[in-house]
Amino acid sequence: MPPSGLMAKILLTIVGAIDDAVGWPFREPSSRMYRKLNGVGRKWIAKLALRLLTTSNARSTASILGTGPAVSLTSHGSRIATAFATVESIGLGSVRPRRIVLWLDSERDVTQLDERLRRLVARGLEVRLTDNLGPHTKYFPYVDRLWDGSSPLVTADDDILYPTNWLSRLVRAQRDYPDMVNCHRAWTVGVGEGRVLLPYSTWAACSTSRPGSRTFATGVSGVIYPPGMLRLLRDRKLEFTTKCLRADDVWLHYVAVENDIPIRQIRPRGRHFPVVVSAQVVKLQQDNITGLGNDRQIKATYSEAALSRLGVRPPASGAPIVPRPVAAVSHGTDIAAAGRQGAQAS
Repeated sequence: MPPSGLMAKILLTIVGAIDDAVGWPFREPSSRMYRKLNGVGRKWIAKLALRLLTTSNARSTASILGTGPAVSLTSHGSRIATAFATVESIGLGSVRPRRIVLWLDSERDVTQLDERLRRLVARGLEVRLTDNLGPHTKYFPYVDRLWDGSSPLVTADDDILYPTNWLSRLVRAQRDYPDMVNCHRAWTVGVGEGRVLLPYSTWAACSTSRPGSRTFATGVSGVIYPPGMLRLLRDRKLEFTTKCLRADDVWLHYVAVENDIPIRQIRPRGRHFPVVVSAQVVKLQQDNITGLGNDRQIKATYSEAALSRLGVRPPASGAPIVPRPVAAVSHGTDIAAAGRQGAQAS
């Protein structure tokens, strides 16, 4: 490992340990002051780590693989240029995946692969061509084409720099709660007076590690799915394309709830890791949060049975599942987090 790679590993290990001890800079804060402080911390860590990972990528020949569960992610457009940094950070983990698969939807992007990703292929990364399934591309092609039928699967986002204990914590959670969906970060589904499902933009950050159907995992910080969940996703094939093509978290939550698979945030407060900024993320977040995109897709997706399990009274015929917000909700600008001052839409 080159010195820059070692320095990046030390940095991502130290900040992970600090966060474990005092909740800075990754823990979802409960006040505006701490939210700003954590956001500044993540921003500077991202800048420094990206420089170190870029240098390390140019020099390292060390394998990025280990014995942990497979990790699947996707990228497209201008984001491909920085996806290498996410893969590098995963490859520095205390537990490394046995496979890392990056899905691209452009044949040109695969055949004319970014040089930094090409170097990672020599170190164990798999880059595969698939159809454009929006954010569902991060998991569905793997489940449909590569899954062995018995192993869990971890999903990651292509613009996040993960600390070295990221995968080890998910592996430990899956070992302790093997039949649940375990995640680093979640919202709590909002249910109001009269058992009405509240607008997505008003949902609060999850503040418990107790499993439940109202825990809504967000993929940005990483999720590990049990084999039972993967089997359901494989069997339902492309059904999500007719319901919530642009909101994978909505589909994944719905399938889990409808089939009584508990969802659990692995620590009482969620974690949001450093972000490599991308304008394309902002566009999707604006549609899904401020543009009420998630509410539209929730309405198109959730069955009466799923709503009942959430404690929501099914709406009368023709009535909306989600009432329109009374006023616009202000959200922060911490990219890869949408809503609630820096939270993720997908």
